[in-house]
Parts: sequence; C-alpha cells; structure tokens
Amino acid sequence: MRIGAITIWACLLSCCALAAPKITPRGVRSIAPTADSAIARGAVFHVIGADLGPAEPVKGEVPFPIELEGLTVSVTTPDGSATYQAYLREASAGRVTAIMPSSLPAGNYDVTVTKGGETSNKVRIRVVDRAFGLALLTMVPFGPVIAYTRPEEGDPARIGFTTAAKPGQTIEVWATGYGPSNKPDNEFPDEANLVEGAVVMLENLEIPVSYLGWHPAQPGFQRVVFTLPESKLPEGCVVQIYVKFGNVSTPPATIPVQSAGGSGSDCRFPFATSEAALKALDEGGTITRGDFTLTQQTTSLSAAGMTLNMKTETISGGFYRHSLDSLYDSLSGTSSGWLVNPNGCSVFTADEGGDEPYFTPAEPLDAGPELQLTGPSGLDKKVPRKEGAYFADIAPAAGGGIPGLPSIPGLPPIPGLPGGGGSAASAIQRGSFTLKGN
Repeated sequence: MRIGAITIWACLLSCCALAAPKITPRGVRSIAPTADSAIARGAVFHVIGADLGPAEPVKGEVPFPIELEGLTVSVTTPDGSATYQAYLREASAGRVTAIMPSSLPAGNYDVTVTKGGETSNKVRIRVVDRAFGLALLTMVPFGPVIAYTRPEEGDPARIGFTTAAKPGQTIEVWATGYGPSNKPDNEFPDEANLVEGAVVMLENLEIPVSYLGWHPAQPGFQRVVFTLPESKLPEGCVVQIYVKFGNVSTPPATIPVQSAGGSGSDCRFPFATSEAALKALDEGGTITRGDFTLTQQTTSLSAAGMTLNMKTETISGGFYRHSLDSLYDSLSGTSSGWLVNPNGCSVFTADEGGDEPYFTPAEPLDAGPELQLTGPSGLDKKVPRKEGAYFADIAPAAGGGIPGLPSIPGLPPIPGLPGGGGSAASAIQRGSFTLKGN
C-alpha cells in the first residue's frame, strides 16, 4: 500500500509541473519601435511569448521590483560574464513589460525569463544609449500612440478610437528611450524638460511642443505635451504623428483625431469599421472582420511580331478575429508589408527578422465551405474555402480556343485559331459586390 501511495504522488507531481517559459523569436522589443529594433538604456520594453507569467495579469508597484510573482527577466552578456535584472512593470502569460536597467553599458545581450525555476530560451538584443520614440499601444510599427488629453480640471483621459483628440485640446503622448533617468530606473523621476524647440508633426501640420521631458508619474517614460490648433487639423483614426527636434525624428505612429465639425467622439477608421467595433478595440477586446480583395491584372507579351494580352481577375480573403495588434498588422508592417492610407499613398515595409510574428496573429474563422459572389453585369460566382482562406478565379471565359482541348483560365484568344482575336469582358467593374454564405 505504501508503494502505491508513492507512485500516485509522483504521478501528480509530473502532471502539475509548470511549463517552461518561451520567448517568441524577435519577441523582445521596445515599446517605442525603432528602425533598427534597438532598446535604449532605461527604456520600457516588452517580452512576448508563452507561459511567461501568471494567467491573470499582475502589475508591479513603484519602486518596480526585479521579481514579480516569482518571475524575473535577465539581461546577460553573450559570454555570460555579467547579468543584469530588468525592473518589472507588469506581467501575464503572454507578455512582460519591463524597464531596461541603465546600469548596463551599450552592446549586445541575451534576454531570458525565469519563472518557477524554469528558464526560457535566449533572445539576442542590442542595447544603445538612446533610441527615442513614441510609445505604442500595439507591438507592431505605426500603431496607435499612448496618448491622453490634459484638461484644465480633472484627470487626464486616454485618447482612443471612440474618444478621439479634438481641436483646442492639450495632448500628452508618451515616449521612451531618451536615456537614463535623473532618478533610479524603477523610481518616479523628477519632472524636467529635456529638449527646447521640439515640434509634433500631425501629417504635414507642425505643432510646437510645450514640454518634452521625464514623466513624473511613469518611471521609464517621457511625455510630450502640445496643444492642438482650432482649425486645419487632419482627421481620422490613423492620423500620422511623430516628433522632431535637432536631427532626431521619431518613427511615425498614429493618433485618432476628430475635426471641429465632427459629431460624437469617434473617428473615421478605414473600411467603415463600426463604432461598436472601435469601442471593443478601445477596451482591449477583439473584432471580427471580413477582409477580401478583388484583383485585376493585365499582362502584355510581345514576341516575333505578335502581341498576347492576358487578363486575370480573382477574389481572395477571409474572415478573421482581430486584436488591436493583428488589425494594425493587417494595415501595416510585419505580415502584409502594406500600409493602407485611405487619404494618400500606400507604403511597403519589410522586416529583416523573419516571418514568424512576435504577437498573436489574427484568428481565421470558418464561414462555410464556399461563399457566393454577386456583382455588376450579372456576376455570380462560387468562392470556395481552401486552407483557411477563400479564393476564386472570376474572369469570364474568353472566346476561341483550340478545338478538342478544354479552355484554360487566363489563356488569351490566339489569332489564327477558331474564335481567336476577341477579348473577354471584365468581371470586375464599377459597382457594388456582395458575398454571402450558402
């Protein structure tokens, strides 16, 4: 009987062993992303991964500790000769937010997370003396900046999609990476202006900065204070914002701005996102979106005095559950590489770190085995689902072909063959298109 009891106890121990923490590749990043992904001494940064901390998020208190719920973040030289402990602001299973100790010299380091005696994989980072940038709510570039209104009376209020900045308001945006604070990294710094003559750029509008210095209530952060003019403001949910002083220009972020004549408190988000969806994102929730693209491509080939014109028309896309991170990534940055600007140019970006995302990607949703696409000029096509996405060739069949052989989608009519020389009509024309489930 005694042996049986020992066996059962050993089984329970093995069943309840904690999973080792894991850091995602490229998962150690400044909260203010820069072009070279460097993290400044004294800056706030994220560690992204799985089983990093407790299931329910916990926050440290000032002075921020180097251990939080049994979790530590170590920053070690590549040769292992020196290790520094980061100060922990908050922790959850998927993310730890910490302050890089300013006591370490600039250089390359390996970051690990230790929890319950288990240590994660190493992720190599580069620490620099200064990498100033705007602090973002997302972990992808060009995301929304952390911003608050500063009323004459009352507490600051966070700016979001449903609480957009308005003309005449005094605004505070957060930044990090200016360098070591005037107090220990984990303590409240003394308020002190650091830069004279700084300006905030909203699109092409230049606004003077009244204060750029330490944030007295947020160790690791600086704050930038300015007042919006009463008129000529760019508007929308993704208005570009960045800060300039001397030869420094921060990477761009976005901020929601509403014009003087706007109604309510929300802003205009690309692709007609509803106010209820914007509110869900403001509150840290998720939204469900259908993202589909109609593509028309024409190719002309000339050889031996002959010209062949080929046209392909397709529809592709899917339905996804988006967090704020994955939504911004679908508009810009690491996965698609495209920044969709409804008011101007589209920009392509590339990340040399590889294809694996350092945040939770959008969750694909199943809307059934196929959809029905209808559109102008009697368009009526089935769009099947395959490998998590929907895709169909919707180009009308071209006239002509080779007798005895089946038609080949995308193959143009060939002069000299029966029915050749004509051209097919376009499936994609001006008008409204509708997708429905069967």
